[in-house]
Amino acid sequence: MTATTRRFDPTVLENMLCLSFELGEGSWTLSFTSGFGAPVHRRRVPARDRDAVLRQIEAMKERLGLAASCRVVSCYEAGRDGFWLHRFLEVQGIENIPAQLAALRQWDGSALPAGLQARLAREGERVAFFTALIERLEADRRELLRAGDDPTLGKIRQLNLLRGIGTNSAWLYGMELFGWREFRNRKQVGAIVGLAPTPHASGTQERERGMSKAGNRHVRAMAIEIAWGWLRFQRQSALTKWYERRFGHGSRRLRKIGIVALARKLLIALWRYLETGVPPEGALLKTDARIP
Repeated sequence: MTATTRRFDPTVLENMLCLSFELGEGSWTLSFTSGFGAPVHRRRVPARDRDAVLRQIEAMKERLGLAASCRVVSCYEAGRDGFWLHRFLEVQGIENIPAQLAALRQWDGSALPAGLQARLAREGERVAFFTALIERLEADRRELLRAGDDPTLGKIRQLNLLRGIGTNSAWLYGMELFGWREFRNRKQVGAIVGLAPTPHASGTQERERGMSKAGNRHVRAMAIEIAWGWLRFQRQSALTKWYERRFGHGSRRLRKIGIVALARKLLIALWRYLETGVPPEGALLKTDARIP
């Protein structure tokens, strides 16, 4: 005997544009497709730019050969921009789905197993809890940066004036590194986060064993992340030009080696900036250095 199964009918998505949002703080990623098995086209727009979203939707209709009046269905994970975005999409005639678990179906039309639904519900509760916790912590931090008079907060504000340095990175640098430590020279700055070289000499042999990777690994990871951002937002700075000359035209491996060297140089430059008040050579300040 053979069992009867419900077959997928690809015509249900005929003349329909499917859209999903990945909502970020600085940018959104829009993923488009015209049906199951069809290629997925991704476009990036500035966060909360409504006109850019609508332009991308119209452009994708034309690219995929869909009618201007075709049905558009969107979805995204509700969160940072969930509620106003849902209302905006509905006003534009876009069917936005914040689907519930009970309404979800598998490929054959059957409901999700009860155990899977319970697991997803628990995960959703966990995400909601930690999201609310993070929002409260960020609100407390913003209030401290606005009204606090601690010297460490002053250094965080000073770091946040530079392009390419955000509140999170400035906070980590201030609280974990520059706010309460005193450094005598650049070697100490590099060593405390594990970005100091480790030369080895034995008899007549001398070689470099790379960075030590000792010290605060969280600050070290942030230093490398900031270095990549520095190349993007501080293109006219002396450090960026040094990196481009030395590593910019090399292989992928060479560029990754170079970014560690840039991270160390930038860390030292930021320490000097906090000590003297003079920004790194060629670095630009934010035009509106307000606390977010």
